[in-house]
Amino acid sequence: MLGDWCATLTKDDEQSFVIVVNIHSLLTIVVPLCPPSAFPRTFKVAVRASLEDLNVDTSAVASEISSLEALQDTVVNAAMKWLTAQIGQ
Repeated sequence: MLGDWCATLTKDDEQSFVIVVNIHSLLTIVVPLCPPSAFPRTFKVAVRASLEDLNVDTSAVASEISSLEALQDTVVNAAMKWLTAQIGQ
């Protein structure tokens, strides 16, 4: 498993993005800011695509996605609510 991720919000004149970096591998995922309820799925799709593009073994990809699903209702949703609130500031 990749382990912990850090996220930051960035925005330009047109759109806001969440840049998520794995703290161990430095794998970087950039996804458009979306409602907190949609972010876990959007993030998992982006992680899966990135790992598959890197030719990571399918069982390792499945394991990582499974570990992300375990966090979906806790840390990820809380983080996305915070990031979404930052847009208004």
